[in-house]
Formats: sequence, structure tokens, C-alpha cells
Amino acid sequence: MKKMFFRIILFVPFLLILTNSCSDPIFSSIRDEVELEDADVSGAIYSIVRYKDDLYTQNGKIYKKLYEDLESSHSWSEFEKPPVSATYPYVNKLAADSNYLYAQVTKINSDDMEGENVNSGSEIWCWNGETWQQVSILESGNETATTVFTKNKAALFCTNAVQDAHRIAYINYKNIVYKLDGTTVSVVAGLSTNSSDDNSTVPYTNSRNCAYYNGSVYFTSEAAMVTNETLYSDATCIYRVNGDTAIYYKIGNGDWAKWYSVDYTIYSLAVTNGDTSGSGANAVIAGTAAGVWVLIVNSDGTYGGDYTGSFKNTSSTLNSYYRIFSTLVVDPSDTLFDSTIYVSADYAGSSSNTSASTKNRGLWSFLGSTRPSWNRE
Repeated sequence: MKKMFFRIILFVPFLLILTNSCSDPIFSSIRDEVELEDADVSGAIYSIVRYKDDLYTQNGKIYKKLYEDLESSHSWSEFEKPPVSATYPYVNKLAADSNYLYAQVTKINSDDMEGENVNSGSEIWCWNGETWQQVSILESGNETATTVFTKNKAALFCTNAVQDAHRIAYINYKNIVYKLDGTTVSVVAGLSTNSSDDNSTVPYTNSRNCAYYNGSVYFTSEAAMVTNETLYSDATCIYRVNGDTAIYYKIGNGDWAKWYSVDYTIYSLAVTNGDTSGSGANAVIAGTAAGVWVLIVNSDGTYGGDYTGSFKNTSSTLNSYYRIFSTLVVDPSDTLFDSTIYVSADYAGSSSNTSASTKNRGLWSFLGSTRPSWNRE
């Protein structure tokens, strides 16, 4: 009897460990018969941008994926960083226009008082296809151009449009929006301090994202804005985040209207816009504080239902343990099931007190034509 009691005591902790472990997304994906691949690009990723025909992303370093490899897994190569002289140069944001790739490099210095590294500001650099050049801003009233931007005062962003001609990049520095054209920087006219002008073609002092739509650039102070533009067709609908958790949309020249709310903070948006006359569907891909959400778009543009739990292995991999800061659909003219989709995942809080895994922190993809499930890049 004592031996049996002793065996039960040993078995209970093992059972608890096994039960808790099975809540990890890795175990869930195993149950879904998806073997997770080793990652090429790991860490904190805040941007996936189109430059020329290729894709670029960052995790402190810069990585590039060629056009011919976009529908295949992995194949990322490290790209040359700007020649900064900081103690620890960290690329924390990318943007691009038709001619240049831009990198925001955070300069981190040691805090002698606390013994920790702190952000002391940033620099903006542009790549012209051959070399990196530093971007400077001549502020009104100053005689000397600014090259090191005050901590948390510079926001780099771009339209990230599918069509090359619609790609435009900006920087908001100290509540003034500047258009970038390589090392040439110009103030965007019509800047508004009125919040009612937000989400329009008038740049707002807090603008930090944008999208090209109906021949103009729309600016927003919210976390994300995207259109259904494809390589061969202009956009007919534009989506944006509203109040952190809701998605609003605008069709044609109509008014903004609520499309759907996921009830979690939304960090990024992407759209599929393929021909569904046969089979298939289109969707808004929302990167949130609770993983990837796949939301169906009806033929008239209205919300058609939450497809997250049914879309391949979404709920078993990129679920509520992870924050999705970047999303990009390579060719929006594909339907949802045929699309190539890239997202970046980071765990919320500390991995030690969640079922998240540091191995899952980084770049992920869904490759409709070659690997139709979510997996690490």
C-alpha cells in the first residue's frame, strides 16, 4: 500500500508538468501535425517592407529576401547595415519608397548609474542601391541640421504599397511630418493640430502610419493602415485601426465606418484581394496582442466572419501567447488560401510566466502555394 501511494505521489507532478507543457503552441502544432522549422530570422521585428521587388525586415540587423524566393520558406540573407559609429547600433525600423530603403538605427549607451543600456536617440539612413547615406533635418529656426534624433521623438513610416509608384516614406519628428526622398527632406504641407483631421489626406501632428489611396496619401495616428491595392489594380477599399481594438474601413469616397472589433490591441493589418468568382475567400489579416486574426471580407467589402480558428494552424501557433507587430501579404491579388503572408511574432510579457517560447519569437510565414501552414522563417 505504501509503495502504491509513493507511486501516485510521483505520478501526479509528472501529470501536471505534461498537462502544462501541452498548452505550449509547439505541442499544439505537433497535435496538428505541423513540424516547426528552425528560424532564420529571430528576435524583435517591427517592420517588413517592400523595396524594389524584394522584401526586407529587421531584428537589430537587416535581412533581405529576393523576389524569386518569396513563395519559398527561409532564404533570407543578412543585408549591409548603415555604417554607424554608435556603441551598439540597433536597426529597429525600416521604410521604403520607390528609390530608397530607409533604416532607423537606435543608438544605445550605457547608463553608469543603473548599469543598464538605455536608448539615447536614433539616426535615419537611406540606401540608394549602392551605399548608405545619413538623413538630416534642418528644423525651423536652427542653423545646424539635426542628424541624431531625440529619444522617442522620431517615427519612421511608409505607405508600403504593392505598386512601386505608390511607395512614399515619411518621418514624424517632434510632431512635424517630413517627406523623405533619399537625403532630401521636405515638410509636408497642411499639417493639422486638430485630431478631427486624423485619418485623412491631411497629415496630423501625431501621424505615424499611412497608406496610398485614391491618388493621395492618407495619414493616421493609429497603429496600422492598409488598402486592398494589387499590382495591377488600384485600391477600392482602405482599412485602419480605430481606438486600438477596432477596424474601420472606407469604400470609394464614402465615409469611414466600423468594420469589426477584435477586442484586443491591433498592431498591424494586411489584406488579400483575389478573384473569388470560383472558390476561395479574401480576408483582413490582423496582427494583435492575442496573435493573428483572420477575418473574412464579403464580396461587398463588409465583414464576413472570424476565420481564425479554422485557418490552418493559426490557433495552434500564432495564438494569444504572441503579439504580432508586422503583417504583409506579398501579392494581394491572390485569395486567402493561395496567399503568401509574412508576420512577426513576439511574446507578451516574459516567456518565463507564459507558455510562449523564445524560439517562436521572430519571423513567420504562410505559403499558400508551397507550404500552406504557418511556420517559422
